[in-house]
Amino acid sequence: MERKAGNVEIGIWNHLDVVPEGKEWIYPPYTCTEKDGFLIGRGIQDNKGPAVAVLYAMKYCSEKEILNNIKVRQILGCQEESGMTDVEYYLKYKKAPEYSFVADCGFPVCCGEKGHGNCHCADEAELFENLKNAVKIYVFALKKLDKRIKEIR
Repeated sequence: MERKAGNVEIGIWNHLDVVPEGKEWIYPPYTCTEKDGFLIGRGIQDNKGPAVAVLYAMKYCSEKEILNNIKVRQILGCQEESGMTDVEYYLKYKKAPEYSFVADCGFPVCCGEKGHGNCHCADEAELFENLKNAVKIYVFALKKLDKRIKEIR
């Protein structure tokens, strides 16, 4: 889904697949059950709920004419739990947005990402050094994004 406006594009990524259900469900895993004000079922928190929240946010912004100078694209995938080859396929045919965040699991209380990485640490000192570098990169990205948002306004 896209809301077209402006030259800067923000991509909001969601996935619609779920991990295998496993055993010992008290409620039917593929049925949405309400109990004491809570919804129970496969993918409600991770990640159908956040995907629907993004749709409502995009609709609200469109109706209230908020962020009209920014193009917003919601990108829905179905292989997050099994290798993310859908992202490779998507990027083969579509240009990646200038900025992106992942509206996953605990959205909107989540940390966006533009890629990810793995590290293997031999000891606590190496782990601390890797974490320190990751924080530096994160702060750099936030400063760059903040500067770009000010330019847009």
